[in-house]
Amino acid sequence: HDGAQHHLVSLRLALGLVEHQVSTANFERARERLAQISGQIDLAESILAETATGVSSPLLAQWGLLRALEKELATGEPPVAVDASGVDGDGRFPHDVESAVYFCCLEAVNNARKHAKGATITVRLCTGNGRLHFTVQDDGPGWDMKRVSGSPGRGMRNVTIRISAVGGQIDVRSAPGQGTTVEGSVPVPSPAAADAPEEPVAAG
Repeated sequence: HDGAQHHLVSLRLALGLVEHQVSTANFERARERLAQISGQIDLAESILAETATGVSSPLLAQWGLLRALEKELATGEPPVAVDASGVDGDGRFPHDVESAVYFCCLEAVNNARKHAKGATITVRLCTGNGRLHFTVQDDGPGWDMKRVSGSPGRGMRNVTIRISAVGGQIDVRSAPGQGTTVEGSVPVPSPAAADAPEEPVAAG
């Protein structure tokens, strides 16, 4: 769910766009998009193979949280930019923290792409007060949270568990006509603490 499904949903949306471009005789744009889809299929295939052997995200393992999100979210429809200007240090964090925030952001963007088509989606990350903060926001139609019965979908349950497992918290806010915001934070070691030299051991 966390790895391959995101790519398959993105492919479905991209193919829908190509279908529209063909139906409106916009063949040049359709050809360009099909070339991109070919690359997305190759990536989805590799992730399915890696997932089968227990590795959920080759991009995350290779590039770390910030660059993996940038690469991942730039390939979907619509492409989503990542604002990480407020992140201190080199932008790397403990693996479990990176994994939790990565999949949470993917799930939130995926939901926005499915349920708020045509909306502008923004992803922001920043650090402060010993925490990594993340926000995924769209300006879509939103929904009435008071009228929705039952528990959240499986995807949001999964990311809530992931975020909680690393000591973090997550909040979802939405209202009709006001879009949807997924916001959370997780504790991280400060760059200063991580880079501080060890205290010398006093002799005798």
